[in-house]
Amino acid sequence: MIAQIQWLFALTLLVGLTACPNDPPPPQPTNHAPTAAITTLETVQAGTPLAFDASLSSDPDKDALTFSWDFGDGVRGGSSLLAHVFNSAGSFTVRLTATDPSGASSSTTKTITASSRAASGTVVGVQVTVRDSSGAVLAGASVELVGGTAGILSDATGKVTLSLATGTPNTLRISKAGYAEQYKILELPLTASSGFFEVMLSQRAPDQTLDAGAGGSLSSSDGAKLTLPAGALVDGIGKPIAGSINVNLTSVDVTDSSKVALFPGAFSGVLPSGSSSPIVSFGTTEYALSQAGARLQLASGKTASIEIPIFASLNLDGSSLKIGDSQPLWSLDEK
Repeated sequence: MIAQIQWLFALTLLVGLTACPNDPPPPQPTNHAPTAAITTLETVQAGTPLAFDASLSSDPDKDALTFSWDFGDGVRGGSSLLAHVFNSAGSFTVRLTATDPSGASSSTTKTITASSRAASGTVVGVQVTVRDSSGAVLAGASVELVGGTAGILSDATGKVTLSLATGTPNTLRISKAGYAEQYKILELPLTASSGFFEVMLSQRAPDQTLDAGAGGSLSSSDGAKLTLPAGALVDGIGKPIAGSINVNLTSVDVTDSSKVALFPGAFSGVLPSGSSSPIVSFGTTEYALSQAGARLQLASGKTASIEIPIFASLNLDGSSLKIGDSQPLWSLDEK
């Protein structure tokens, strides 16, 4: 009988401790904003990669942080460690924004002074021939020196003649409506008296539309995919974009020898440390977003999810590619 009374008492005590449905919820832990920190040199020569490090940024709650960089020259980037090239001399205010998973953020800035490039050689005439992926010449394609004067349109034979300096890298942008943009770096020897090269443009994948205000996902026939959150896009001056936008997801199968020339840029990249390295591509995709013909980009602090089709079947060591393999991801700095 005593044991039974003790059990009943224990049951009554447990019932008495049960929370009342009307009790207020327990207080949530307070989230604290992170502190952004930039580590880098404050001077660099224009055209030379400079490493930027955000790893000294901190968060009182020990949360994992995401990073957004604005380099003050129209170029942005992400990740805690990356390199950037200032293509012209001047003073640039670099802003780093660190954001925690709850959306709390802080920013810091650092002023970078880029000195003039080393003196180059003479200016010579260079003939550029523009072709499509079939090899046919393309008339009406714009060829311009990035950071230079306005583009020159190719003639009926696909040719353009430019005046370029020897002994220094010249970044060329080649574009035509309906085609993926192409970028090539041409560095002529100091002793060159003229130059000639050809470039190929890939026809863009068909237009797709997406509501920028609502966000959503789009896929291409070859497996490229883009997923955008709501309100993630801005125009060239940072104005938020709403309404319908055009999206083109254009991939290049670089394992096809006839399409290697369609690869944008060069098979060389700048590592986060600022040093250069040759790269191997298993597949590349251009994600082109526009509204009324104006190019769009991600707003600072926003993220998009992309999927890039892999056309290769083997790793560099000869082993078969399989789910779970990790490969470096490179992005194209258009400047």
